[in-house]
Amino acid sequence: MVAGLNVATGINSSSMVLTGGINAASADIAGILHVNTDGGGTAELYKTHLTFKEPDNLERAIYFERSGADVGKIGQYGGIFSIKALNNEDFRLLDSANNIGLYMKDGGFVGIWDDAPDRPLAVSGYRPGGITTSVKIDATNVANGRAIPFSAKYLDDSTDLTDAISGILVANTDQTNNNYAAIIYSSEDTGDTSYTFGTMSVVFTDHAVGSKDADYVFTLRNDDALSEVVRFKGNGNVGIGATAPATSAKLEIASTTGALLIPRMTTTQKNNLTAVNGMLVYDSTLNKFQGYENGAWTNLI
Repeated sequence: MVAGLNVATGINSSSMVLTGGINAASADIAGILHVNTDGGGTAELYKTHLTFKEPDNLERAIYFERSGADVGKIGQYGGIFSIKALNNEDFRLLDSANNIGLYMKDGGFVGIWDDAPDRPLAVSGYRPGGITTSVKIDATNVANGRAIPFSAKYLDDSTDLTDAISGILVANTDQTNNNYAAIIYSSEDTGDTSYTFGTMSVVFTDHAVGSKDADYVFTLRNDDALSEVVRFKGNGNVGIGATAPATSAKLEIASTTGALLIPRMTTTQKNNLTAVNGMLVYDSTLNKFQGYENGAWTNLI
């Protein structure tokens, strides 16, 4: 009903204009039906247009009600169109088979193919019907090849995307030294407790203008403890088990339980190498450590 106007079966109309004179702000319309008399009187939903003529400073909205309480609305205000769940209701979009495509819980958590999102964005890798999926990043048609599909904010002194490349932006806008942005790999046990099994992160070691530095760090879980395993310094130095590789060492390996194992090969295999000065091998034919120096292989011991 629309404030005295009966919208019922029998009306054949493709549009209806609601004005303030019939109280459009509280209009409750279940649908405009068109009776197809050729089909024996079967009612079918007819394409309709609902126009609200209200001042620009007022919201235009259709509300959905259940048991006397508003549970959702579709509206427009100030140039923004929105679909909103009300009174602790959740919102979802379904396909023709009633599979959930998008699910928004009251509170803002969003799920894609996930009807119980427990974080700001939860993407299920298993689509109803048994199709395993993943997130696809396609920047083929992005102007200038600059795409930031999943970005909260471009992490820099400005919003200029000059240095941005196509891909996923993982950002941390905190300007504290040694903060980081990470991709986290986790799993949940039967008790729904989430464990981090590994991370790939960029540690922002220095935010100062003119001396910005960062390290790339890998961590993995071993014996139920998460620890750093490899660190790539911004200058190209690498530490394996060393969180602060020596400044003059391009590779530092720190361990009390393992050793460095250099390549082992026969004399024939060694001689097939395109050798350059500085190479090290263990010659398994000669049972000798050898180094290539001054254009020839030489025993080191």
